Amino acid sequence: MFDISRFKESLESIEGTCFTPVQVELRAFQCEDEQQEQLPPVSLVSVFPIETATLDRTVISIDAASRILGDLDGGVVGAVRASLVIRENGNVRVERYGPYLAACTSTNSARIYSRLRREVIGATNPVSAPHYSRMPDRVRGFLEKFLLKKAVLSFSDALILYDGSMRVATYDTPSSFFRQICQHALSRGNDLAAVSKQTGLTMRPDGRSILSALDGVDSPHCAMVKPVITQDSWRYYGDIYVCRFVRGGDAFRVDLPPECRKRHPIILSELSYLAGPFGYPEDLRIAHIMSVFYPMEIVGLQSVAAAMYGMRMRENLRNKILGPLG
Repeated sequence: MFDISRFKESLESIEGTCFTPVQVELRAFQCEDEQQEQLPPVSLVSVFPIETATLDRTVISIDAASRILGDLDGGVVGAVRASLVIRENGNVRVERYGPYLAACTSTNSARIYSRLRREVIGATNPVSAPHYSRMPDRVRGFLEKFLLKKAVLSFSDALILYDGSMRVATYDTPSSFFRQICQHALSRGNDLAAVSKQTGLTMRPDGRSILSALDGVDSPHCAMVKPVITQDSWRYYGDIYVCRFVRGGDAFRVDLPPECRKRHPIILSELSYLAGPFGYPEDLRIAHIMSVFYPMEIVGLQSVAAAMYGMRMRENLRNKILGPLG
């Protein structure tokens, strides 16, 4: 397990206020997005087959989750957790970090945000903190980056995966962060890959999602789409691929650094080896399952948050007035 005490020290506690837990539907589950009508492939994109290769090195898969537990006076209480799935020498083990509670308010969000930026990405320039309602998700992102940096520096000759992208030029992720991460990875013989289930990137000439680049291609193929995206390409570190890893599976976005220990086609072949029934890397799926917060767990964490911070529970005013119609 990695030592993340410095990360936890960046969070703050808050005491003696009122806490309004969010309402939890114990049997509610999120549904997958509806499938969209497939259109002919975009002619500007070249499509190449993916050959499945055997995988003879360590694989580390990282995912993290956050959830707002309830409201404070001028703030929220959130929970964050991350998981690492480590596939090594034929064995798979899981390391879980959290859940960690974070009370984020209009008065302490700037301090928490500044400390996390300094500790995780080494940024010291002053910036405005996001609204406290968005802070739990920012804490989640910093926790994921913190563990990504730890993994890159702790493993050798490994493939390191995480759920997300390599977007840079933001307050949370300056260009220097990924550049340094990738340099450390190369120095230890590691390769890095980011896999996204969803993306807002679109392509020229008609503004369709990049995931439509493989419409009409049923077998494992990939397309390098960064040259045709309509967004500013400099905001994305490395190359951007759209990949279908199994026959009949879904298409995913994959970001790879410009310099890798192994060639991009080999890394994509290794991802195909790890793909589950729908094409998503199975280890990343496990990392997500081990990180996400489930309804009964949220109820328990709400009680823990109230007890930990000495807060008085307060009924949701909207539900109190409007009842079931609220």
